[in-house]
Amino acid sequence: MKQNTVLKTSALVAILVVTSLFLFVPELDADGAYILIDKGDGDTYWYSGTTETVADSFSTAAQSLGLDLNIDGSKITVDGVSSITIGSQTVSWRIYQWGDGWVDVTSSIDMSSAPTSSMAIGLYPAGTTPTETPAFMDSWTQVRGNASMTGIQNANLDSEKTMENVLAWSRGDNDYITGCVLVAREHVYGFFNGGYMNTQSTPALFCFNRFTGETEWIVNVPAGVGYETMSGCIVGDYYYLPTSYGYIYRIPLDNPGEASYYVQMSSRLMVDEDKMPSVTSVKYKATGEGTYHDAPLEIMDTNAFDIPVSIGSTYDIQISDSSRTYNGTLTVNNEDALGVKITGNTEEDKSLIGDYSSRISYSYSEVTKTFISKTRSPNMEGRTIYNTGPASITYYGGALFFGTSSGYTYALDLDLNTLWKTDVRSQNYYDSVMICDDRVFVGTYSGKLYALDVSTGEIKASVTAASYPSTVYGDGGRVCTPVKVDDILFFSSSDGLGMNSTQGGFSAYTFKNDSFTKIMSNTDYGQASTYMTVVINTEFKGVYFTTDYGLMRLSTDMQLEIINEKMTGVRASPVLVNGDTLLMQDYAYAKNNVGGQMYRVTLDGTIEGQYQRPSEVDQWTMSPITAIGEYLYGGTDNGFFILEGKMPEVKDDSGTGGINPLWIALAIIAVIINILLIISFFLAKKSNMSTGKYIESKFSRISGFHNDSMSKTQANKRRLLFVLILGIIIMLIMFICCLAYGPSMSLSPIDAFSNLISAIQKGGEGLTLSELVVYESRLPRAIAAIAVGLGLAVAGCIYQAVIRNPMVDPYIMGVSSGAGTFAVAAIASGFTFFGLLDNSEFMIPVLAIVGGLLAFGLTMLLASKAGNTATGYVLAGVVIGLAFTSIQTVILTTSDSEKLHSAISWLYGSFTSVDWGTVWLIFFPALFLSLTFLIWAKELNLVLLGDDNAQQMGLNVKKFDALMLILASVLTSVCVAFVGIIGFVGLVVPHICRMILGGDHRLVLPASMVLGAALMLLADLLARMLMIPLELPVGAITTVVGVPLFAYLLIKRGRMYNG
Repeated sequence: MKQNTVLKTSALVAILVVTSLFLFVPELDADGAYILIDKGDGDTYWYSGTTETVADSFSTAAQSLGLDLNIDGSKITVDGVSSITIGSQTVSWRIYQWGDGWVDVTSSIDMSSAPTSSMAIGLYPAGTTPTETPAFMDSWTQVRGNASMTGIQNANLDSEKTMENVLAWSRGDNDYITGCVLVAREHVYGFFNGGYMNTQSTPALFCFNRFTGETEWIVNVPAGVGYETMSGCIVGDYYYLPTSYGYIYRIPLDNPGEASYYVQMSSRLMVDEDKMPSVTSVKYKATGEGTYHDAPLEIMDTNAFDIPVSIGSTYDIQISDSSRTYNGTLTVNNEDALGVKITGNTEEDKSLIGDYSSRISYSYSEVTKTFISKTRSPNMEGRTIYNTGPASITYYGGALFFGTSSGYTYALDLDLNTLWKTDVRSQNYYDSVMICDDRVFVGTYSGKLYALDVSTGEIKASVTAASYPSTVYGDGGRVCTPVKVDDILFFSSSDGLGMNSTQGGFSAYTFKNDSFTKIMSNTDYGQASTYMTVVINTEFKGVYFTTDYGLMRLSTDMQLEIINEKMTGVRASPVLVNGDTLLMQDYAYAKNNVGGQMYRVTLDGTIEGQYQRPSEVDQWTMSPITAIGEYLYGGTDNGFFILEGKMPEVKDDSGTGGINPLWIALAIIAVIINILLIISFFLAKKSNMSTGKYIESKFSRISGFHNDSMSKTQANKRRLLFVLILGIIIMLIMFICCLAYGPSMSLSPIDAFSNLISAIQKGGEGLTLSELVVYESRLPRAIAAIAVGLGLAVAGCIYQAVIRNPMVDPYIMGVSSGAGTFAVAAIASGFTFFGLLDNSEFMIPVLAIVGGLLAFGLTMLLASKAGNTATGYVLAGVVIGLAFTSIQTVILTTSDSEKLHSAISWLYGSFTSVDWGTVWLIFFPALFLSLTFLIWAKELNLVLLGDDNAQQMGLNVKKFDALMLILASVLTSVCVAFVGIIGFVGLVVPHICRMILGGDHRLVLPASMVLGAALMLLADLLARMLMIPLELPVGAITTVVGVPLFAYLLIKRGRMYNG
């Protein structure tokens, strides 16, 4: 029995061991081998299985994959290409066999022998092997997948696993990934940078494990002059990284080697105004050492000398020119900005060397680099923008191709030696070049598109394809990277002003026999995607792209369609996955009211899936999605993320026929009102009364406005109760509508309320898309609208009572002018209150409060000098308001267009910037101050009797008036600080309440709170929904809504208005 148990246990262990071996072997076919055909331009083709010989295996694979392969002895030809010559380099097809890695067996393989493992052919120079392996058959190795910019990503978008976050990681605030995320083998690569004129963080290439998100290595590079908007590429075993500093790095995929530090010095270190001596040598030694060492010379646009250093060390340095040697000290405090200090020793040394601050640079034992000259071409045409060095890299035929900010286009070999260099006389600091049919197509910022010979770099053709007048850079514009379908080139263009661009369009040109011919050019839809996405199938042939009007497509027969009008917020180019699906993501982030979404879209424009970007890194996004296997990879202006699984499906809401859902809701309300009117008509006829009289009589009896059976006190209470109930009902309806309707998606009121409850129960974590929109975006905005509405209404009521002038509003004391001036100064001129609020997210609100209270203080001071009369308050407020408004006008007049738009948007009022981080800073102070005034409702009634009567009844009028004005001004400042200036509410709502309820502030104040909140909610809803995707100023909407209502009440009840 015991022996049987041992035998059974041993058998079970053996079975488990054998099974586990199969589990850890990559999935293979019956023969256990694969065939790879790698065209050396990003396009790769895998085939499962081999045949009797190596030659037959390649032929069978090519035939199955739709490729034309011919083997003639040692010469291999695929799709008519046997070799590619670029400059002095010629590459041909090489043969590889899989062992521990790819082994080049071109010179030793017997093509008639039987394959013993996976085999590959690749169009690469000797010494380079394919990037993809039998274990990792999918990759994304350049910005659009291949040299012709027509790459298709392969991914499992229908995983059984629901999408979840694997990694959401950031180095810190404002740390951007603006280029394309690349994937090779088990790694994913993201290039981080710190933004324009960055001094916050060192640009760095991060290598992550693409399955777990674990950081595997980092390569830091020197900070250049701007955003690192360019994308690198992966060829063989190396990542080629372009940087705005001017270097291109060649970095091993697996490990960059040991890191060390150095400080770079050049003749630009000299500060003497009379002469700029040519530095001939730099020597250094650690302080205390006896012997100086020569700093290695690096040839850049100027001679540069690299001094190896250690953190926390001090070095003696000698800088020599043709006449003498200057001595100084180099101190390395840390590796951050301003971490290195260089000073001269003597006064003469100091006068020439000066004080010099620098950043540590990094060197890696396995990384090589070359400097691409940033000296501009003497033939530079058109506008010049940034001096950023090399643009995005395209690889093809064993060479690297790219444009530059200096006006040249390059071809380098994979060891970073120049194969050819062509002066195209215009900048290209971002876009990659496109290579197709032996031509290199280069878009430039002079508005020209060039076609160069791929082998020699000779300019074969050019055409002016963009012209957008600019007061900054003159005529010209940016021609983006084209794509070619048949003989037609499709590309987008813009005015070339980067994020300040306001003009753009797209074009189609034929290119035959080295000649461009324009077919069409369209600027009606504004700017389009930088890269157009080629789609070719049985139903369509052409390109897809996004504009501010939605997702569009343009066919080769020039049929233009908008296939999804909702996709208006996408800037990064769509990517084609599996040949039948587009992936894209919003430019804006979720805290900006709408945005932060990733989309899975069919080729007919239907949104099949949607997922919220991880909140930890959600920010503005210019980087496209990369989809490999079951994973999605991407970068934002705040970090990097990895997602796994299937995007949640989106319900088809096409049943509305594209009609604005707000109009549908209003139509339903109109139908209900008409039904009630019809019922009233028949009841009135039965009572021998007109319909209007019947409704008025019933309304008056119920509400207490005309009910002789009630005492005056009872009638007042009934009227207040009626107004409060009606106001709260209207406010709740508006509140639910604000949660339900929006430009990004619309829900039924029941669904909106259900999503709100569900999101609250979840504590705001792990929300669905609908819950996220309702809870994260719309709820804080609605709460803020309630707070601002009730606050401004109450403030207006207090001002009108204290000043005893029906025409005053919360801004009469100069609060709006002061707040607006300080806010405009912060937005348009970068005013930071003398540096105290620099880089603070609350800079504008704090300055608005300071400006508002400052203006109020000056008004009170001036009014006190005038005797503290009601007229004095008004006149003082007008004078101070005019003074601040004039300053505001000067600031606006001298600001640039982009800042002017932002400033004016703030002045007109908007709840766009409100989120959970700010809403409570508005809600609680506004609510507390508004409720506080209810305590003094009786005293406010006394004020209406006049100063003498109020004084006789024991009220210190001057102190009371001053206290009320101070509190009302603080309340007004809080309301405008985060949302800008919203007029009319504080003027009209108190009047409406007085017309309905009389002058008793015990009735007017609570009614003003409710009606002010309801009116503000309605105004915000209309501002968002009336002109989708534009958002109208809330202040304009409050006026449009309030004026007719106010006019009606004035006509009907104006004679009864008692003050």
